[in-house]
Amino acid sequence: MAFLTIFIWSLTFVQTKVLLKTLSPEEILIDRFLLAWLFFLIIKPTIMFGNFKEEFLFFLLGATGIFGYYIMENIALKYTTAINVGLIVTTAPIFTSIISFVFGKENI
Repeated sequence: MAFLTIFIWSLTFVQTKVLLKTLSPEEILIDRFLLAWLFFLIIKPTIMFGNFKEEFLFFLLGATGIFGYYIMENIALKYTTAINVGLIVTTAPIFTSIISFVFGKENI
């Protein structure tokens, strides 16, 4: 399952690059989220709501973490190759560790 996940995730860079010939980065993002939402709705059709504060927190986390990541990825793919974007994305954990060590005083 891990290999399949990595394989599919790595294909998204190339697929997005191809889609950018006809769609904008925003359209690709909306389509991706709608397809994911429909897929998860099929898998688990019941929707669980927490309290408003919890829902708002999840909304903010999704808007910044997921939305922000994918819109930046789509825009980056518009200006450079899929290989460059893939390399930049894969180095993010390394830089996160270094920044945490320097500023957060965490051990690596």
